[in-house]
Amino acid sequence: MQLGNYTLGKELGRGGYATVYLATHRNLHNQIALKQLHPHLVQDTTARARFIQEAQLAASLDHPHIVQIFDLHVTPNYEQPQDIYLTSAYLDGGSLKTRLAEPNTILNSGEALEILNNIADALDHAHAHDLIHRDVKPSNILFDLAGSAYLADFGLVQAANTPRLTKVGGVVGSPTYIAPEQASGQSLDGRTDQYSLAVVAFEMLVGAPPFSGASATSTTLMHVTDAPPAASSRNATIPTEVDAVLNRALAKQSAERYANCAAFVAALKAAYADSALREYRQSLAACETAMAEGALETATEQLETAEQRLLALPQQSINVQALAQIRQRLQQHIDYAAIQANWQQAQSHAENTLALAPDYPDPQRTFALLGLRKPQREWPSGAELYRQISMGALLGAVACGLFLYFAFRLITLP
Repeated sequence: MQLGNYTLGKELGRGGYATVYLATHRNLHNQIALKQLHPHLVQDTTARARFIQEAQLAASLDHPHIVQIFDLHVTPNYEQPQDIYLTSAYLDGGSLKTRLAEPNTILNSGEALEILNNIADALDHAHAHDLIHRDVKPSNILFDLAGSAYLADFGLVQAANTPRLTKVGGVVGSPTYIAPEQASGQSLDGRTDQYSLAVVAFEMLVGAPPFSGASATSTTLMHVTDAPPAASSRNATIPTEVDAVLNRALAKQSAERYANCAAFVAALKAAYADSALREYRQSLAACETAMAEGALETATEQLETAEQRLLALPQQSINVQALAQIRQRLQQHIDYAAIQANWQQAQSHAENTLALAPDYPDPQRTFALLGLRKPQREWPSGAELYRQISMGALLGAVACGLFLYFAFRLITLP
């Protein structure tokens, strides 16, 4: 199908008021994403204005993690309704919704934090320009092939100090990710998007959103009335420090949340770092305890665990130094244990030898050193006996001569 200068390809997505296609430019042959307003909504003033506003507001934002809008085409007087469309950059890495739809998908903390960091930066940029996205959800987070995340679909963006393009009393947003004040029709600010981003964060880390009712209405009501569950209660690998951060970002009152999305993500990173430090110290303490109990194999395992957890920490010298000191002490214990094991092995071999041959010669006195044979008295050789007798006779003759000399002097005294 041809639409203006574009040849439409496969359908990438379909929403309540528009369809997105993969399209190729007729002359440039580059691929783009083409979003077309549903023909039956062209005469709907609100839908038409919302579609045009999306293109204008998104195009006004220049940010590396916001999908770039290329063009907006509107047929004059809407004579050809199918010719109302906008074009934007095509990201061929899929969406977060597709990624999370895979069975048993839970993102690791590093991957989730990288995505959150990109989207939080994009949202804060929009908020700095007085724009509120109002529809942050996985299907509006897209990826390029390098894995970088982009914020898309500004169809529900609300500009500050401008009338809303919705019916009075209507609720705008996705029930699973909607903020309480958004569901209640109250005034909104950047912290409304922060709430939705926190729901996305919860889903990435746990594998399911915090609130899921039997219907869209019940789910929306849960956002307004129910306290969010602890993420760690649904995924044991999530540190308890993370629960406090998510609970604050999911607070019912926007004033209780973080000042901006970047502050929320920074707190989440700090929570993981604090958890890693706590677990690192626990591993070191467990290593110390195992050493004291002589369980050197367990101590080695705990030390290896601590080394792995150290990689997740900022490399403060105090942490590295503490690990090095315990590693040195553990090595000394292991060396001593090896010496002791060798000694015991030698003793065992000697015991076996003596059991088979009690009179086995022991010129090095090894058996005596091991406490297995008392040192036996050794008789001197003939040469040694001759030297000892000769020396004794000589010393005896000298002693006898001295005795006779002093006796003679004593007798002859006047």
